[in-house]
Amino acid sequence: MLAPDTRAMYLSALQPPVGFAFEQALATTFSLDLAQLLGFPVALALGTFDPKTLGADSAVALLEAIRRTVGRLVVFADATHIHVPREKHLLFGLLEPIVVPVLAPGGGAFHPKVWVLRFRSEQGDAERVRVLVLSRNLSPDRSWDVALSLEGTVTGRNKPDNRPLVELLDLLPTWALHPVDESRSTRLAALREVLHRTEFELPDGFEQLQFHVLGARRGRWTPPRSNRLVVVSPFVTPVALDALAASTETFELLVSRAEELDAVAPTHLAKIAKCCILHENAESEDGEETTGTGLRGLHAKIYLAERGWYTHAFVGSANATTPALLDGSNVEVLAELSGRTSRVPGNGIKGFLDAKEGMTPLLTPYASPASPPEVDALDQAAERALDLAARTLAQSGLRLTFARGPEGVAPTLVPRGSLELPGVSSLHAWPVTVDPVSRVDATALLRGESVAMSGCAVASATTLVSFELRSTTTERTRTLVLSLPAEGLPGDRDAHLFRLVVDNRGRFLAYLLALLSGVDANLGGPAEAHSTDRPWAAALAETGHGLLEQLVRARARSPERLAEIQRVVDALRATPEGCALMPEGFLEVWSLFEVKR
Repeated sequence: MLAPDTRAMYLSALQPPVGFAFEQALATTFSLDLAQLLGFPVALALGTFDPKTLGADSAVALLEAIRRTVGRLVVFADATHIHVPREKHLLFGLLEPIVVPVLAPGGGAFHPKVWVLRFRSEQGDAERVRVLVLSRNLSPDRSWDVALSLEGTVTGRNKPDNRPLVELLDLLPTWALHPVDESRSTRLAALREVLHRTEFELPDGFEQLQFHVLGARRGRWTPPRSNRLVVVSPFVTPVALDALAASTETFELLVSRAEELDAVAPTHLAKIAKCCILHENAESEDGEETTGTGLRGLHAKIYLAERGWYTHAFVGSANATTPALLDGSNVEVLAELSGRTSRVPGNGIKGFLDAKEGMTPLLTPYASPASPPEVDALDQAAERALDLAARTLAQSGLRLTFARGPEGVAPTLVPRGSLELPGVSSLHAWPVTVDPVSRVDATALLRGESVAMSGCAVASATTLVSFELRSTTTERTRTLVLSLPAEGLPGDRDAHLFRLVVDNRGRFLAYLLALLSGVDANLGGPAEAHSTDRPWAAALAETGHGLLEQLVRARARSPERLAEIQRVVDALRATPEGCALMPEGFLEVWSLFEVKR
């Protein structure tokens, strides 16, 4: 179990094995926080990352990490649950190629939380694949979650047990709102191929691994017929609980949230031997199933089934709900580990319920309320209407155009036609890279009219746009970020971004030295560590770490690093301000090493 406040554990699960380097990664998530996503390229490309250091001095590290990973990392996220950032960040625009918005084909939620990571040995003669199956999204949740990390070696033949996960990789591009480009499709095919041939090492005591992908090409799912069953699920529906009870002789324990159990009639709970909730001292905030409400507590999804001599443990994204298990509307992923109960850790259910080492100390028995909870039908209807409106907006064919002007760019939202958004009274929009105070009334989109957003600097131009929808019947609002197809996005935007981040000569020199020497920690250092008052000649000639020595070494040993320097120089040359950041005489020295293209 992932305890609250352990985001660092999540990031550490992405680190390459000893002797290997990051090659490629794919992730799927229901909800996506763009600020959180900024940290993952750093963890993958630079090896270490502390989320608390995402300040101004980390901008160079973020810029370089995104550059290194942008072609090797892809995140498929539910198109209606990309969260509006709490604060603007200039580099959000660079995440555009990483994020692929998708919608579940069955009309429910795209809900899997999976990572597939590919690593290559430093000698280049071996590959490793890691799969993470989680209940946690790519968002700053502070809840009780569960994760399974599997690692294996790429072999010479296909492994049938991996087929469901391989098929998921095949299907993901077909669910994307916008076509996946050819280069990304090629990389996904390469990742699919190595995943199919990976032989995973199983945790101690388990004998078999299987993957279950729900809501793709398969219908309802329940655990195998069992003698005993324990279910941990923060969200439940009566019909799904009945189906689980019918699959076992003894539905021994259900762990859920009090508010969820309150909504289930006692006749359904009577089929379960014991219902518990997390003890209040173990609870923490959660942010998956709704935006901005700060739900508390349990978020793990676990199914433990004892069948004869064997225990089957299922972990992943699927709640004990009708959309997840029964009607196939949600896309979900579960990993199943099975083995002899006497050999699996804790002897299966027995260990899970142990009064000292198991889950029991964290639980408290559920007590039904004296009277049924009041239901605000109007608010529930408003929430459903806003969710439907968000999905309609995502599928509406909305696009962006950019007009270049002397002071920046003017982005305009262009609808494909009029929009029917019942239950929505107003609509506002603004780019994720600018302050929300600059948002504009975009209600005219509903009439099929284009909407001009506030002008912004070239560096802030982005295809990621925040929207706020307001209910006609309540005070409820719904926010989301859409990734939109665009025309006229400035081709020199990244050069402008680079100039803003590498904003003085000291930081420029530090950046070049870090690229050449591979000392990645330097990328996050403050500019003051490389004073602009420091003589250019000293930086050029300093023994051991001087730029000239590093350039000569790179030409002999790592010419690919010179290509990286060329990219930086070309970006700065694109603007007068960028040229001013390069010390006098630098271009003359660089001409001796320049990479011709």
